[in-house]
Amino acid sequence: MAYYSGLCTSFQNLTDVLVEKCQAHGWTWRDEILSKDNLFVKISVKEQVESSFWGQHQGITLTGGTSKIGTELVNPSSRVRLGQTGIGYNVPPRFFPANYHLFIFVDEVYLVMKFDVDRFYHLTFGKSSFIKGTQGNGLWLSANACYYRASSSRLPETVYIGKTYGGSSGTHSSSAFAPFWNRRNWSDDWSNATICHGIGGVLWSSGTSRAYASFEPLIDRLPTAHFADSPLLPYNVYLERPENKMSLICQFANARFLRIDNHEPEQIITLGHERWMVFPFYRKDISVRDGTDGSGRAFDHTGTFGWAIRYEGA
Repeated sequence: MAYYSGLCTSFQNLTDVLVEKCQAHGWTWRDEILSKDNLFVKISVKEQVESSFWGQHQGITLTGGTSKIGTELVNPSSRVRLGQTGIGYNVPPRFFPANYHLFIFVDEVYLVMKFDVDRFYHLTFGKSSFIKGTQGNGLWLSANACYYRASSSRLPETVYIGKTYGGSSGTHSSSAFAPFWNRRNWSDDWSNATICHGIGGVLWSSGTSRAYASFEPLIDRLPTAHFADSPLLPYNVYLERPENKMSLICQFANARFLRIDNHEPEQIITLGHERWMVFPFYRKDISVRDGTDGSGRAFDHTGTFGWAIRYEGA
């Protein structure tokens, strides 16, 4: 495992760091595509907001594929993006300079960007060991934002996340920020995570082939009045199947879910011989710990929902 941290001054600068470090750990960079074995991830960068209403795809965008021909991906996925989720009319984003944490493992990469004191974006990709014997290569992608941006926000971000639901379903909708939280019937480029599973004749998860994480019932029971800490739960991703069945198709090898009521962002916790670095999915707010108040409104935080990434730094 490799861990890097530092300061970045632009989305392109952050991308350059990501590409350079991935190349040092077995990835190949050609035609703006990172590749390793049968995994292909195309990276595009846009520093400035475009003029079109929904076309404001500022940030770093990932697209997955099963192969490449020249500069084009074969079997491209929907796109996910590290960047602002909403228009944010009243509060302009203050991205840079920003701090970053980059974790590179054999089959997983996690990039976390911290800016404006207490806000975090992420961009991650990896390979699921659960996908075997199908046309899928097991590649999964996640970022804090959908490719498209919500168009009606008066907040700096448009976050929609609850204990068992969240994410976008289309125009004007918000991102859940957390990987694979979206259980809604979304259209392409309106979700912030996807996985190449190849099950049932479908290659990539989508709004009609939904893959999502599930932590019930523990998500509602932690931390308890008698145990102030929150255990690290496996980050499992399930695929909806016919007849109300579910298949476990991915488990993050180097990240865990937890409630961060009693943890601080960037805190390092030790469990046995392992160390983990804690992050909110976006921004911690203990006063609305379950993310949303049930009204359907977007918020500028992710409550006390968070995750911990395996840490082997100094």
